[in-house]
Amino acid sequence: MALVKVVTNNYKEQLEKRFKLEREILKKDNIAVEVKQLKEGNKLIFESRGDKNQLSFQILREFIANVLSDIIINHVESDFLHKILEINCKQLDQNKREEIINIALNRLNILSTNDETISAQLDRKNRISLKIKDYIEDGRRITLEGFVQFRLKDYLSKLELAVKNAIEEYGVEKEYEEFIHLLKYYVDTKQKYSKLVNVVKVKKDGFELLDDEKNIIENPFLDQYILEELEQELDEKDSLISALLAVAPEEIILHFKSPFELVENIENIFGDSLSICLGCKYCNVDNREDLKRKIRRES
Repeated sequence: MALVKVVTNNYKEQLEKRFKLEREILKKDNIAVEVKQLKEGNKLIFESRGDKNQLSFQILREFIANVLSDIIINHVESDFLHKILEINCKQLDQNKREEIINIALNRLNILSTNDETISAQLDRKNRISLKIKDYIEDGRRITLEGFVQFRLKDYLSKLELAVKNAIEEYGVEKEYEEFIHLLKYYVDTKQKYSKLVNVVKVKKDGFELLDDEKNIIENPFLDQYILEELEQELDEKDSLISALLAVAPEEIILHFKSPFELVENIENIFGDSLSICLGCKYCNVDNREDLKRKIRRES
């Protein structure tokens, strides 16, 4: 009989619950796996046996690998991310650390939909599970924390890279937030030159601005001296914001809802001056000529 011991110092309660859950799942398929708990100082040990030449040991390997990989992904991973961040950014307060950890987790999970999150986590879990099954192939003692530290080097490298990239992304986001705040201050103190501006999203040509009489406003970009005053340069994706700052309207109506980040930035800068159209002929425009035709029909 091959004996497998799982040892932990920091994840006793989590392992106990997960072993219990996994046993209940197997029990529904009439598969019984016995697990004994022993104490060794501050450590908790989970023991289980199986004949390594029989199917029972293969089931045992799957059982233990599934439990441990689940604990690593759902508990150990976050703790290691925090440790890595602590090494790199000791000066950050708790709130900033949590923001960076969330960015790192989003990067690891390639967040955009729940399905992708599950898929990314499952991929990491499966890779870790294979490592665990290989390690306990002949039955042995496996210490959870030590296994992650010394046997999952590639996995830890991914965590380190995720934290590094998250730190950089956090810095860029904060710089942009400060810039948005500066632009908002500029808008609040600037004299308003237009009463109303409609922003139309043209599928093939970007965006067009219409005044309150539905006339197209031609190329209203910020003057260079304004950019120098703000000590920033707006890149291409911010050209619409640049145009709105130059026009300085009292009211803005957006005839689109995406990209969300752009809408959010405009809202952050112009605040209550902004509203979003619920649906009209200007909310679906193919190109500039199509827009002009719609304007002529309204005249």
